[in-house]
Amino acid sequence: MWHRLIKIAKENIGFIMLMLVLLSVRSSIADWYHVPTGSMQPTIAIGDRIFVDKAAYRLDIPFTDIPLTAPSVPSHGDIVIINSAKAETRLVKRVVGLPGDTVRLSNNHLIVNKVTYDYDKKTDNLFVESSKNTHHMVKLTDTKAPSRQAQSYQSFGPVTVPPDHVLVLGDNRNHSADSRVHGFVPLNEIAGKASAVLWSWPEDSTFPDFQTWWKPLK
Repeated sequence: MWHRLIKIAKENIGFIMLMLVLLSVRSSIADWYHVPTGSMQPTIAIGDRIFVDKAAYRLDIPFTDIPLTAPSVPSHGDIVIINSAKAETRLVKRVVGLPGDTVRLSNNHLIVNKVTYDYDKKTDNLFVESSKNTHHMVKLTDTKAPSRQAQSYQSFGPVTVPPDHVLVLGDNRNHSADSRVHGFVPLNEIAGKASAVLWSWPEDSTFPDFQTWWKPLK
């Protein structure tokens, strides 16, 4: 039997090597992620498949979580994939605070290092949130949570981000379990940067949304 397996392996060595390379790339270089919730609306829709650059902040040994390099710090506004120990699941959120930053949320208005972000209203609940570092859409709606929890969602801080951590929020600002729930995110839990929507098929639609396929995320 072993002779037969060795013979098959020799005859298909090219295919085997190709599969190993592809699996290695997905393991440590690039991957995709299915977004199951609406916490990043309107930027990312429920059910979107997004492209993840796993080498954006560190490089791991293929097929392991062992880093070959120390994790680097994301930039303000980056959308990151998080293997969250506190949430016990994978999260996709936007980085709003870097190590050493002082962050405050005042009635849904973000203030980082005493700089208040600008808000350009587009519809009743959609706004463009912008500063010199980032420019993106956010969804601001009333939360149905109890009043004390609603207040903690719409306003918090100021807080200072500790070393080797970041502070993250969802773009669907009042309907996202992010740093307001799970605390600061350690850099070593960031699995990569979400850089594009690969394809989108809205859950309430019969057909795919071809206009968002291969759409860069910002």
